[in-house]
This record gives sequence, C-alpha cells and structure tokens, in this order.
Amino acid sequence: MKNIRIVKLLKFLAILSLTMNSKAFDFESQYSRPNVDEIEKVIGEFTLIGFKWIDQPINKILLIKNGQDHCAIKILSYKRFNDKKVPTIFSANEESFLGEATFVKFKNGKSYKFKTLHLSSKSPVGIGKIAYDSSQDIIRCGKARLLWRYPSAISLLSESNGTNLSPTANEDFNELNFNSTNIRWYSYDESRKMELIPISELPIAQ
Repeated sequence: MKNIRIVKLLKFLAILSLTMNSKAFDFESQYSRPNVDEIEKVIGEFTLIGFKWIDQPINKILLIKNGQDHCAIKILSYKRFNDKKVPTIFSANEESFLGEATFVKFKNGKSYKFKTLHLSSKSPVGIGKIAYDSSQDIIRCGKARLLWRYPSAISLLSESNGTNLSPTANEDFNELNFNSTNIRWYSYDESRKMELIPISELPIAQ
C-alpha cells in the first residue's frame, strides 16, 4: 500500500513539474510549436515534444523508426541570420536558418551508413507554382519523409503513417538499442499536448 502511494506521488510530481516548466516558458499554446526565440531557450535544458515534432538538445540522439527502417540523427550546430524583411510579390522574405547534423542508417541493429547533413531553411523566391525553394530541410529514413525545423526539431509530416520518433540521452551512435525498454516512441498525434523532458531525465537507449 505504501509503495502504491509513493508511485502515485511520483507521478503527480512529474505532471506538476511538466506543468510548471510549460508555464515558465509562457507557451501561448500547448499544441502549436513555440517561436524560435522560445525554443532556443528551451533546448538548453529540455527536450520539447509536440504533436508531430521533437526538439532535441544539441548532441543528443533522436531515434527514427518506420517499419524495418531504422535511423538516428544528432543535431551538431545551428545558425540563424536574423534577415527577415518586408514581404514582396516575389518573396515572403522569411528568416534564413542553417543547421548541421550527423545522420545514420541502421541495418540488423548495426550502423552502416553515416552522413553529415547540411540543413537549411530559406524563403522561396517566385510566384505561386513557379516559386523556387532552395531549402535543404527534408530528411529520409527509408520510405519516411521528415522535416528539419530550426533549431533542432525533426518533424513528422501528416502522411508519415507508421513513423515514430524517440528522444534519448545517447551521444554515441554505436551504443544505441532500438529495442530498449527504457525509451518511448512518439507518433503523429494531433491530440498530444507539448511535453518538456529535462535533459537529466532523458532515457538511455541501451
């Protein structure tokens, strides 16, 4: 009986902690992604989980799973240009962003293909269907297509059925276990409210 009470208390404290963290960052919504200024502050201390995206702290590995396709990504650095301008008929003139990441594909539980991703998000130039977008923000894991969003988000697209993401505390790609019971997988779920997980509480996939 005493153990049950302790478990209930721990669950209550965990929920209370998440609620207080959300209020501390003054998010306008519990569903839509906060602006980049807020996220830059958050990922120094937390992983931010939304209904279709996960913002990981720098150098922490995010697992990606779609059927038999297993991948992992670690954001290494990011940069913003603060170059947003007044929109014109030819361009929305949105702010430009860059990022760099290590992306790894796995087969039979072992890493076999490492790749450095040079990510970018730029404002399209042109009108309507003839607009040109030079962004490099699409990430592929087998049949799955995912989107990088500044500074460190990996986002599921609405058609990403069967694709799941899992945040970890791991930093070494050679020590990952996709079948670990420590980790939790997140799919596209529009009813899920945002969650904040302190870096110190991220699970190790082992």
